Amino acid sequence: MTTAPTTSLKPIVLIAVVALVIRIAVGLAVGWDRLLPAADQPLYDAFAKNILVGRGFQIPDIFDQDAKRGVVHEDVKKLGYFGVVQPNRPTAFFPPAYPVMMAAAYAVFGPYPGSVRLFQSFFDALACFLVGWMGVRLFGQRQGVLAALIYAAYPAFIGLTTVLWTIGLGVFTLVLAMALTVHFQQNPTGWSALWMGMAWGLNELSRAATLPLMILVLVLAWWQIRRAMRTDDPDEQSQKKLRSSHQWKYPLIVAAGIALVAMPWAVRNAIVMGHFTTTPTKGGRNLWEANNCVFSKPYLNFSATADGVTSLYHQYALSRLDKLHRTDLIEFPDFPQEMDEFQRDRALTRRVIDFLRANPKVAVELAALRFYSLIRIVPAFLPAWIGKLAGALSMGLVLIGGFLGLVIHARRWKYYSYFYLLVLYYVAVHTVAAAGIPHRLPLDAVLILFASSALYWLLDRLTRSNSTSYSKTD
Repeated sequence: MTTAPTTSLKPIVLIAVVALVIRIAVGLAVGWDRLLPAADQPLYDAFAKNILVGRGFQIPDIFDQDAKRGVVHEDVKKLGYFGVVQPNRPTAFFPPAYPVMMAAAYAVFGPYPGSVRLFQSFFDALACFLVGWMGVRLFGQRQGVLAALIYAAYPAFIGLTTVLWTIGLGVFTLVLAMALTVHFQQNPTGWSALWMGMAWGLNELSRAATLPLMILVLVLAWWQIRRAMRTDDPDEQSQKKLRSSHQWKYPLIVAAGIALVAMPWAVRNAIVMGHFTTTPTKGGRNLWEANNCVFSKPYLNFSATADGVTSLYHQYALSRLDKLHRTDLIEFPDFPQEMDEFQRDRALTRRVIDFLRANPKVAVELAALRFYSLIRIVPAFLPAWIGKLAGALSMGLVLIGGFLGLVIHARRWKYYSYFYLLVLYYVAVHTVAAAGIPHRLPLDAVLILFASSALYWLLDRLTRSNSTSYSKTD
């Protein structure tokens, strides 16, 4: 464990400020009142404005302005957004953190996309600082500065601040949760446990896929406190003397912090939607889109002219289409108007499970395709050679360097166990559910730490090797 005096953080603060300036400049270059043609930005824009004027969590009817809907299923206007969400009705389909953040940005700077870009720039610059801070605390001053530099210049993170998309806030909340977890690990107190829990609760409200991870984090916190009480290793022992009661007290405080942030959303769902839950109603829809959907007629028509990983899915679907069982489960169901979101979510989940049970080989093959989709490094929207070069120097460098760093530090895995747990969980959950470069970006944010450590380790070994060679020559 390293210390981080105030003077050691000055370079990281400066890098974070530079990162903020870069992101604001890029956002202003995009345009203050311009929505980029990516994902569902008109929908989120309308959603946030509904919240701002006091209509709550519901999406207005913007079908006429959103001509690209219907890529996945044919009768979207009849079924609703994503086949689940009905216009002008309360919804629990979306995790609440991002729409609330957008509404806050509109309230502060005006109802323009540029307002959200400003907010996202501040959050991403703060994430840059937190990554550098973790690098200092975990590996050392130089590694922390290098990690902050990589994050500040990472093209994907700069690009995320320009689009109205949930992934960007997911990156920040995961980095915040991991940073406060490191703080708790190195300084276990009641307050640090509470802050850690609240950060994980915020992350769950921005990326619901991390909900099972929080249970594992609580178990790991209990295990690490027990270990810290028994070990003589100063690197694995906290600075604060722990009592036996802390192994139960601190994880319970972490759980209380999670509940403090997440429960208001669960209560809202119980009052407005009739279901006490923090889990959004998009799980079944996501599962269907990553499984049955690739064989559906609308998707095949769409993917026939697509490129990148979508083209790969298209070729795979055509090769398996004639061999499938339970083809009645392929197309998106025609839900009756009176069926609510929670019923639709359960019906879609059941449909996917039944389809995969009928086609177990396809289930395994789709998981393999999702794993490839998760680890690929070339963005599909860039020209071939530019995409390969940009991908290799950013996503490829961080992915390979991050896993190399995990290997280098494997002997001390117990000290870095939160990060090993995060990587294993993240890869597993997206291989099972839905995967792609955007889904991997929150993981890239923490892999940067291990990539910077690996790069420093390699440079250090190379320097020592050269010094030895010069000594022998002399």
